[in-house]
Amino acid sequence: MSALDRGQLPAAIDGFRRALTLDPDEPRAHALLAVALLRRKRLGAALIEAQTARRLSPEAPLTHLVLGRVLLAYRRPSEAREHVATARGLAPSAPAPLRGLATVERYPDRDDRAVELLTQALELAPEDVETLVALADAHLARGRVDDAERWARAALEAEPEHADALVLMGHVLLRRGDVSDAREHAVWALRTDGSDPDALRLVAAIKARESLLLGLWFRVSSVLARLGPSAMLVLLAADVAPGPAVALTAPPVAALRGGNVHRASCARVT
Repeated sequence: MSALDRGQLPAAIDGFRRALTLDPDEPRAHALLAVALLRRKRLGAALIEAQTARRLSPEAPLTHLVLGRVLLAYRRPSEAREHVATARGLAPSAPAPLRGLATVERYPDRDDRAVELLTQALELAPEDVETLVALADAHLARGRVDDAERWARAALEAEPEHADALVLMGHVLLRRGDVSDAREHAVWALRTDGSDPDALRLVAAIKARESLLLGLWFRVSSVLARLGPSAMLVLLAADVAPGPAVALTAPPVAALRGGNVHRASCARVT
């Protein structure tokens, strides 16, 4: 699994930039660099890379998909839809364009239509982790926690260290009230990238759930923001297993293959 798939965004960005020093006209490297930059919320840089990729390879579905994704982040859904539709025409049997169309559909809060498209994508590639994660997320947005858990579990069974799948399962568990296991998923996701914005949002949700008073939550969040992601990770790890020498050595999916997703736990070395 690549650094990008693991959610190790700084490493992914460095890797793509090194590749581009060897071949500045490699469209795939520009496109994937755009994805990594977008996940870091660096929209301007992501747009430049996505446009460069599309210019270098206008017949490649990937370049249109990535540009569509960036344009959607810029709140330009009509333009995004055009590029995703172009990708769909270029690769009608691939799941990725259907995922892209589902993302566009979700922009105006049409999650049910997104589920339809993602289900079609899954029929084309039943073990595609990105599709599984997107499908789980769409179900969770509609409050269908059982369906969300089913697809998040499938994603983690396929790739136990997939950052987005870990974060999504954390949200599923938190929705069920299982704060402890949600925290473990957040800790492991932050192990791959301590500044992953999606993982940090999960952390914030966990802390908000634990706070008895809203004012207390705002004080805690402001302190954590000043300390930074690394300090947040330390505090979370301490919550999971008190003690000075705790280390998580495996993603929290041990129970998934046994069918008990609510009791998945991290292996620890003391």
